[in-house]
Amino acid sequence: MDSNTEATSEQLTLHDRLELHEITIESMERVLGAFRRATILNGKQQEAEKKFHQYQKDESTEDMFKYMYNMEEAHTFLHLNINNERKDEVLSIKLREEGNIFYKRKKLLEALENYNKSILLAPHPKLACDEIDKNEFTSLAMGYGNRSAVLFQLKEYKICMNDIDRSIYLCTSKITQFKLKERKLKCLLALEWYKEAQELMKSCKILLNSLQLEDKVKDCYRNTLSKISQQCTQGKKRLANQNENRKSKYEEIKYADASTSFSSDDLIFAYNNPRPPSLDDEPNPTTPAFSRALKLQYSPDQGRYVVATRDIKPGEVIAVETAYTSCIKPEEPNSPLSFCTFCLSRCAAPLPCPECTYVSFV
Repeated sequence: MDSNTEATSEQLTLHDRLELHEITIESMERVLGAFRRATILNGKQQEAEKKFHQYQKDESTEDMFKYMYNMEEAHTFLHLNINNERKDEVLSIKLREEGNIFYKRKKLLEALENYNKSILLAPHPKLACDEIDKNEFTSLAMGYGNRSAVLFQLKEYKICMNDIDRSIYLCTSKITQFKLKERKLKCLLALEWYKEAQELMKSCKILLNSLQLEDKVKDCYRNTLSKISQQCTQGKKRLANQNENRKSKYEEIKYADASTSFSSDDLIFAYNNPRPPSLDDEPNPTTPAFSRALKLQYSPDQGRYVVATRDIKPGEVIAVETAYTSCIKPEEPNSPLSFCTFCLSRCAAPLPCPECTYVSFV
């Protein structure tokens, strides 16, 4: 390679690095064009075209991608721009306080949105950590606790209990733990899970006796527990009289799906994630993403292509394939709050990433 070619290659590299720092779908053709020019300048065009021809005939798309990504030119133009937004406890506290204002005004949707943001921003324990200092995660504990209050008002009792359990795990205040357990008792009553409520009642009484409170305050809490206990007894009798053989489903609490839609029509989160359509015919045995109405063929001139094996009706579903990759549209307002980064389902009460604030999960 002569000096002029080297200069052109260097100029091309700098130019495309500047222009392609943030790659979008619209600029993909430009990226591939720059990639192709780089292979030409580096004398790899014939090798690449030979490989591509081989992969089109015999190999999979994954194999072709691996070959391309192992080329030095790929890393010149296809580098990642990673968003590395870290936790911010000060902002987390501010958002939680704003959520408290909305909650007092009974603006539950606005309160929920602020609590969600507060939880995503709050410092989080490491996943692979045997022991944690709970004092470092007060913001996260309070965020879960406050959000559980909103979820209780929205009658999302299963998700509410999930947040209560998370808050109790991180909480250091016994009086706060007691109040959270009291809320959980009310959730169990609303779900008519009386057996679980009675078990939790024992724990609440033990915790209440250990609290350093005035007798008047303790008596007030005891009266509340007594009323809940009576409701449990009455509820169990009512179910027995109705001869309902209800099996306890308390274990489902652990797997409650935060993407469950709310009953309120006013909530933007009241949305069930759509499922992909099904093929209208049996799947093709060699290409399961296609129906039997399609067949994959190959020719040296055209490469791989698809032909119809029969007449296809208008509107017939002939191909359903899992996306090679997928992501949330960055321009979507509040996208990290509204969608799970892993399954892309809408979620009402997202769980945070331990490291960053850019993704969330159900």
